[in-house]
Amino acid sequence: MPFVNQISENSSGPSRVRVGVGTYSIPVTIARDPARWTLAEAVRWAVAIGADVLQLCENLPVPAEDVPAAEWRTAWRAAQDADLRLELGTRGIDPDRLARCAERAAEAGSSFVRLVMDRGTDEPTVAEAVTRLAPIVAAIAPVRVAIENHDRFSTDDLLRIVTDANCAIVLDTANSLGALEDLRTVLGGLATRTVCFHVKDVTVTRVPSQLGLDVRGAPAGEGLVDVAGALTALREANAPLESVIVEHWTPDVADPVRWEQDATVRGLANLKRLLSP
Repeated sequence: MPFVNQISENSSGPSRVRVGVGTYSIPVTIARDPARWTLAEAVRWAVAIGADVLQLCENLPVPAEDVPAAEWRTAWRAAQDADLRLELGTRGIDPDRLARCAERAAEAGSSFVRLVMDRGTDEPTVAEAVTRLAPIVAAIAPVRVAIENHDRFSTDDLLRIVTDANCAIVLDTANSLGALEDLRTVLGGLATRTVCFHVKDVTVTRVPSQLGLDVRGAPAGEGLVDVAGALTALREANAPLESVIVEHWTPDVADPVRWEQDATVRGLANLKRLLSP
């Protein structure tokens, strides 16, 4: 059975989870041609490949919260016309930036802003994150701060941070390898708070010397991640899931731009198949 959105403050009623892409589906593509990748171009691309949702993060050359109002409204209306929902994401516990993200998220009908807490050398402790987030979470409600599991923060760390009802989780399938945690551990602790699921599939092989492992990105549903099992775990946990997003750790290949485009289309099709009623 399909997921049902249980938390959105901006929707008129329950809706099936949307499956789509984000700017981290194609990180190398954007980085290699920043002049091309305007907000309008990102919307056109997502519509062209059949996405239901587009998550706009900080790797867009001009982040969505910083584009002029007229440009934002033009892109948002184009997305509306194509039934493409826009979501926003950012890095860093910056009150002003998060407020701008929340304003545009609410306008686009998204109930959360995805947040990676670390930005550059600003790496808050758990206690610092709790203190700094509290006034922001209150100020931008009912839009939620949805914190992504990212590298150094363990599941227990995140559970200490997302205690407020206006906090949620963006759960990534691979990021917690940086905290030496597997996906089962992350799902076990965070599934009930997960509003967005980043499917970042990987392969793992021994390096030629046999003294280490090489973790590389793969199209969603074609690597080692048990995507179907993770979706089942989220369903069984009654996760308030709103979106499932294809993301990539782009491997070192001859043509990474072509790889990203192909992997995104394949991964999107795989996820839609897994989530079909």
